[in-house]
Amino acid sequence: MVMDMGLPKSYKYDFVLLYLFQWHFSWSNINYAKPKLDFKDMVFEFTEGYDTKLIKMHFPALKDWTISAHQKIDTLLFPSESDVRFQFKDFNFKMQFDLDFNEDTGYLDFDVYDSEINFGESYLYHDNKILAVIMHQIIYYLIVIFENTSYFFGKPILTKLLGPVFDRFANDFQFPIVLESPFKGQNTAAPFTIDMRSTSSPIINSGFMDAFFVGEFLYEGNSCALDNDYMGFDEYNSKFSQIVVSESWASCALENFGLSPIGKIILDTTRANQLFGREDIKIDTTFLANTLNMKCFEDEIGKHKDLVLELGIRNPKVQFKAYDSDIVLNFGLTFKVTEVGGKMKELIYDEIRMIAMVDAQSIEATDKVTAHIRTLKMDVNKYSQKSSPVKNFMAMTENEYQ
Repeated sequence: MVMDMGLPKSYKYDFVLLYLFQWHFSWSNINYAKPKLDFKDMVFEFTEGYDTKLIKMHFPALKDWTISAHQKIDTLLFPSESDVRFQFKDFNFKMQFDLDFNEDTGYLDFDVYDSEINFGESYLYHDNKILAVIMHQIIYYLIVIFENTSYFFGKPILTKLLGPVFDRFANDFQFPIVLESPFKGQNTAAPFTIDMRSTSSPIINSGFMDAFFVGEFLYEGNSCALDNDYMGFDEYNSKFSQIVVSESWASCALENFGLSPIGKIILDTTRANQLFGREDIKIDTTFLANTLNMKCFEDEIGKHKDLVLELGIRNPKVQFKAYDSDIVLNFGLTFKVTEVGGKMKELIYDEIRMIAMVDAQSIEATDKVTAHIRTLKMDVNKYSQKSSPVKNFMAMTENEYQ
């Protein structure tokens, strides 16, 4: 993963010691080496402290990271100008904190109660050995101040320092993902974005935490109007890790899936045989005439003319636990036929509302979920009187359409 964290290329800082000594630091041409991280020893615990529920984090993941810059110290005591290099090595960071929802940004702010910083073998390298020792001690001095005052000032310090860095590192909680088509023979992929901004502060309890996200599954930024559906966790489930989604979220995710290339099934002769695992399917005018009784294709174009069929979905609506089914899906099935190499790009286009009733079952031994389509039928209430496709360039009769 490559991500610009927005770290500064130049910086200035004034350090005052006991109201007697002042150092004016300025750094330019700051360069950040690629960090070496090891996340396997990271620990998150949901615990209790300071009469409230907290998150305890142990972050020993920063194994090696070097920051180099050109430093200038403009002061009467030890003025200097030279290159400087700070190496984080086996850096260890612990803290206990709560998370508060920021309604203005949709992000979570840190509320720190205590912290502990261990620099490990980290060191500041400077051409001037005396300055190197002094600055190294200044850093330790600042660490002690931060640890001792984190209960009172941890929130403003970490929110203003770590908050923006973490938000930038998390790409403002917009996570890109590329999915491949689930249908054999399609060989297509599409980029999506998952919006993981929070909708409220998490609820922290001993041993677990409930977090609430927007969770939109977006293709090319296509957003939906999500309803404020009721959602609740299964308190009687023996496994605490749960993902709960609303009906409007599922409908929106399926709509974005249908808008993308992987939400369509394009069938020519080659891809039809790959999809069904056969070798004898021929997608042409004669195939439609014989299997679907659409003689108009042979009459208008001729026999054995290659065609391409395209299937898709539009305007899906998902319901959970309705009509004695786990999932009820009402969607528009789109159907388009084009001629390969023909002058007319689109021969017919139609959309038919369909209803699918699906039963889902989780297999606890494998942590997998299986889905079984119990019923798939046309929504006769909407299309019982329909007599022709939405677009008909083939002089298709009503009998052929029915």
